[in-house]
Amino acid sequence: MKPYGVHWFRRDLRIEDNLALRHNFKAHQGRVLGVFCFDQKFLNRPDFGANRFGFFLKTLQTLQNQMSDLGGTLRVIDARAVDFFSQWLTQLPTQARPHLVTYGRDYEPFARQRDQECETAFQKFGVPTWTCRDHVLIEPHEILKDGPEPTPYKVYTPFSKRWFQKFESETIQNRIQEITLGKNLATKNGSIFAPVLTELEAISPLPPDALKTFIRANQKKETVIIPENVGFSSALGRTDEFKNKIDRYSAVRDIPILDGTSRLSMYFKNGSLTPGQVIKALGLSGPETAKDERSSFKFFKEIVWREFYISILHHFPHVEKSAFQNQYDAVAWQSNSASLERWKTGQTGFPIVDAGMRELNETGFMHN
Repeated sequence: MKPYGVHWFRRDLRIEDNLALRHNFKAHQGRVLGVFCFDQKFLNRPDFGANRFGFFLKTLQTLQNQMSDLGGTLRVIDARAVDFFSQWLTQLPTQARPHLVTYGRDYEPFARQRDQECETAFQKFGVPTWTCRDHVLIEPHEILKDGPEPTPYKVYTPFSKRWFQKFESETIQNRIQEITLGKNLATKNGSIFAPVLTELEAISPLPPDALKTFIRANQKKETVIIPENVGFSSALGRTDEFKNKIDRYSAVRDIPILDGTSRLSMYFKNGSLTPGQVIKALGLSGPETAKDERSSFKFFKEIVWREFYISILHHFPHVEKSAFQNQYDAVAWQSNSASLERWKTGQTGFPIVDAGMRELNETGFMHN
């Protein structure tokens, strides 16, 4: 069987400016199979919401259709990644195994453990991997305090100052220059993906695609209308809309009755759009003065807040389940189910709180 690669999609649900996918694509002249794995342990988390999942599933479906339109395949697997890859690679003859598996790096505790388990499995079967930065512009290990033993920042302001210093460097400016807002994939003969699934199925069938099953099951639990505009094209369109009103961002972003925020977070969450793409599309630049009051810079700092929190989660994974500062683990929280229900349904009697919760329940979105 001719060489081919597998791209493992995770929170990079796009083809455009997907560095790991592009690397695999070029290495195998378009012979790349896309795979996405659902982990039931993750899906069963108590903080997992059907509405958010519905938007994710629709984004995944859009990507799957896009891959198909370009001659490729994205197979959605109902299994833990390590279980799927281990079983599939066991069944495949050595000569039919992928020559490379690519994926974008992730920084959350769950993801890092999952990736280490899969790397062990890939090594066992002699399958090389290639991974790179994806859903951040500057990775957590690149923003550290100076010293004999560099340490991570714990406070946003000094983190942001170092982040913007790094942003002005040649390395990061080159990253911005290399970002594409289009597919940027093509083989030598001008085609896009070369089909590999048919050859693989003849050797060892993959599990059936599970996406439609997940969509049908989740639709029964959804309580809001899932937006129709999903995926990279919609995200870029929303970015273009926001570009026309970014100059008013500082003035209107805190007024709930106005559509003054970007509403890009849902696209960031799924990786159908990256901060780098937004920075390039909006032409954002670093601070011009010590107290830069530009609306565009105000928005830019919100992107840096996102990278700050990713850095915190990477360097201090305990924050996922306990307080950042240990002394606050002893805070005595009230536990009153009736009060909790009033908060959830927007019936506390505090107008701004209730307005936000009602908006969330009605639309799936809560204003800044």
